[in-house]
Amino acid sequence: MSAERIDFRLANFEALSALWRRFYPERYWVSDEVFRRSTVESPLFDWGSSCIAMQGDKVVGFVAIKRAAARFYRCVDRDAVHINSIAFDTPEIGLDLMTHAKSVLSERGHSRLVFGQDSDHLFPGCPNDLRRLVAFFLVEGFVGEGQVVDLERNLSTYESPAKPVSDAELRMLTRVDAKQLDAFLKETFPGRW
Repeated sequence: MSAERIDFRLANFEALSALWRRFYPERYWVSDEVFRRSTVESPLFDWGSSCIAMQGDKVVGFVAIKRAAARFYRCVDRDAVHINSIAFDTPEIGLDLMTHAKSVLSERGHSRLVFGQDSDHLFPGCPNDLRRLVAFFLVEGFVGEGQVVDLERNLSTYESPAKPVSDAELRMLTRVDAKQLDAFLKETFPGRW
């Protein structure tokens, strides 16, 4: 049975969450509220290239695309378009969703598509432990550009950058730092960390 693509305006977020939980390990699960805020409630959400795959009444895939936040703040890559999130029951469904998104974006003149790293993102990049997703993106022609880390990283293999950020200090966290970090996270990533 082939899948039918529908617009995100018809989204059933409970069904999208169920697919998310089938596709991603528990450590990557997000609430419906966080998923909505990061996708359809974002002013950067791309309604035309994002879509949901249905088989009958069952959600079997989706791809959520967002534009770069260049109109809000200075971006490293103003022309990049971001795959905010994707999930699918079969690789064929994922390929159909990507074909649709790439076609729409190509017609608009976009040529750089990246996974994650969007404003209010769910992923800073493709998690290495999601082999199914890594393999899918390799087949789709994506190239890894090194490790991207948000706020969680195993520090046992961490090496300081060759050119440190000016005025940066690397040291153990203190109680005062913890309070400042908590305030920063609440202000910068509300409901996320």
